[in-house]
Amino acid sequence: MMNTLEKLIEKIEQILSEHGIYVKIKQDSKLIQEYPIDSIIAIEILINVEETFGIDIDDDELSLELLDTPTVLSEYIERKLTNK
Repeated sequence: MMNTLEKLIEKIEQILSEHGIYVKIKQDSKLIQEYPIDSIIAIEILINVEETFGIDIDDDELSLELLDTPTVLSEYIERKLTNK
């Protein structure tokens, strides 16, 4: 069974590939800086995270900092799941 980080990386790679961006992402990859992720793709990633992990990202928590690295986003997801 995949852990949160592995599942997240797989989802991000899948979304990027749907936009013609074929990359292998590492847990410490700087997503916004290293890859051509525009606002549409960023929103798509965050919506997919909500659906995949069954969490709600609150408006006041919504920021590009969440997409800094897969590790940062994975830790956020884990916190949301723990506080559910």
